Amino acid sequence: MKANFEDSAESASDQKAATVSWLDPQGNLQTRHPTPALLSDDIYTAQKLRTGSRYRQQRNYHGLNWFANTATHVWYESMFERQALLWLDFNRDIVAIAAQPMRMDFTDGTYHFPDFLALHSDHRQVVYDVKPLDLLLSKAKAQFAKTSELCKSVGWGFEVFAGVDKVTRDNLDWLSNFRQPYFSPPPAARSRLAAALLDSTLTMGDAADALGLERTTRLPALYHLAWMGDIILDLTTPLSKSTLIERPNHVHA
Repeated sequence: MKANFEDSAESASDQKAATVSWLDPQGNLQTRHPTPALLSDDIYTAQKLRTGSRYRQQRNYHGLNWFANTATHVWYESMFERQALLWLDFNRDIVAIAAQPMRMDFTDGTYHFPDFLALHSDHRQVVYDVKPLDLLLSKAKAQFAKTSELCKSVGWGFEVFAGVDKVTRDNLDWLSNFRQPYFSPPPAARSRLAAALLDSTLTMGDAADALGLERTTRLPALYHLAWMGDIILDLTTPLSKSTLIERPNHVHA
């Protein structure tokens, strides 16, 4: 679920960020004013600038998530951030991504650490914040409004991940088990599936059979292709052998 803060941003239109700070790949702290020149600084390769606090009986879980689009591990501060990473990996064609990449300092004395900055395959750079929908209260909306304004001044896109429905979440969790490259089917199997999908849609069961692989590897290979965007399926309904499979007619956004 993507939250829109265009209306909130209007109320904070007079807010201008003073600086943006980040750690470059060599660990050097860099600070700049928020101008389009930042697009050339490759902040999507930045080191993690902030690490969340750790304490006993902590509820939120820190960890590393394997991000298939970039073949790298990406740090997350909570299971909700991990859910956001899975959603981004599945739905966006991202070629580089950094977690906790920068600090935005605003002229009103407040500051903010966005959760992720990603470089997309079409060269767009997008800042992503993660906040559950039920926690998008006035304070968070005001902060995101200022973040949105700063992003506009640089030329970054800005999106807030506010969650997905339970069925989609469960499907993403399941498919993510098969995102590693060793589940990828060989070229001959891909060709057989592409030929079968050329003029029609297939059920997942028929698509798995069309791969022509050993029975134990057919569905895992199909799940991997779905994760990588090589086939299209509907995540809003529970996955089954009757789920319809289609050829993609576009790349990830």
